[in-house]
Amino acid sequence: LEPGVLCGRGTLEAVARAVPLPNDRAGLARIGELRRWQIEALGDALLAALG
Repeated sequence: LEPGVLCGRGTLEAVARAVPLPNDRAGLARIGELRRWQIEALGDALLAALG
């Protein structure tokens, strides 16, 4: 799959701009841009990238 199919640029930007930055999957869900399957599939990698 193309990366944009899994998570579009706008969604990634919303995650990166979230205040405060999420530090768990519940935090990712509160942003409101990610679908449940995206959090399940990509959540740990997104959180690791946010550091």
